[in-house]
Amino acid sequence: MRRVRSDETSTPYLDDLAGRIADFRAVLIRDAGHFIMDEAEAVVNDSIAKFVTNVALRSAGVER
Repeated sequence: MRRVRSDETSTPYLDDLAGRIADFRAVLIRDAGHFIMDEAEAVVNDSIAKFVTNVALRSAGVER
């Protein structure tokens, strides 16, 4: 984990992962640091909820 500059939309590490992992997605959360769950609680919770929903739908054979 590292702080992303405000002008960045990705990082070399994330680009590498995207090239290696099918359906890779990353969420960049601005203005948050080490305690991201406290600093951006709503964004983190929403991101987790979307991830879990997508996994459940894919497991059920539903493509979004």
